[in-house]
Amino acid sequence: MCEFRVKLKDGNVLTDITEGIVFCTIKDGEIIFRGLGVEKKVSGGIITEFNVIGEESAYIHIVKSPIISEFLKFIDKEQENKNGNLSKTDLLNEWEKVNGNIKNFLMNLE
Repeated sequence: MCEFRVKLKDGNVLTDITEGIVFCTIKDGEIIFRGLGVEKKVSGGIITEFNVIGEESAYIHIVKSPIISEFLKFIDKEQENKNGNLSKTDLLNEWEKVNGNIKNFLMNLE
């Protein structure tokens, strides 16, 4: 079985987050990594590199941003709309929330 190391990429710096990962999924704006006895949640992350060269060098790199979290939450809502569980008006309202949250984030950058 191939197990992965997960590293957070911040510019050119890589920081170990967890290892021994065999499964990952995205739910409610978080990436959930699982391994044997290991579970690590990363809010607002997105996988930027996934490498399966061999067991010794298998890794996943991620980056984090509040903007990513907002988009992932919206994608969940979009799927609800496709499944008939959310109206188009509700989906548009969700987009306005996302847009407002992203705008606030950008306005507060230093």
